[in-house]
Amino acid sequence: MSRVIPETPFRLARRRSGKIAHLPEHIREQINLMLEENLDYKTLIARLGEHGLHLNKDNLSRWRKADHQDWRMQKLWAEAHHDHPEFAATPWALLLMQLQPAALAQLVHRQPSAIFRLFRFMASSSSSSSSIRSTAPSASP
Repeated sequence: MSRVIPETPFRLARRRSGKIAHLPEHIREQINLMLEENLDYKTLIARLGEHGLHLNKDNLSRWRKADHQDWRMQKLWAEAHHDHPEFAATPWALLLMQLQPAALAQLVHRQPSAIFRLFRFMASSSSSSSSIRSTAPSASP
């Protein structure tokens, strides 16, 4: 079963079912924030108090690899949409948000032509979406 995350274009492939997914939302938010601070799992579990008693490093590791990454993308999307609504509305906004500077630099170092392919893709996407908008029937009489 898939569900749409409110106010974002992200779609989860499945409903999460781990121990952390069953915790209250405010506790999951605390876990995500502590993971952002790069706390070690033992400290994180200790800070959760009674909510962390049944958790172990494997639970947190799985959460960090999947759900925490979803949370980070939701956060990035919300910031981009709030700060730059024109950016969030572009057809390739998700692609740009997923480009990490270090990964992009490594790719360009290995394949210098990759950056040109990215630019061509962005230009053609922008042209395609503007031509679609220009040929769409207008709502005004």
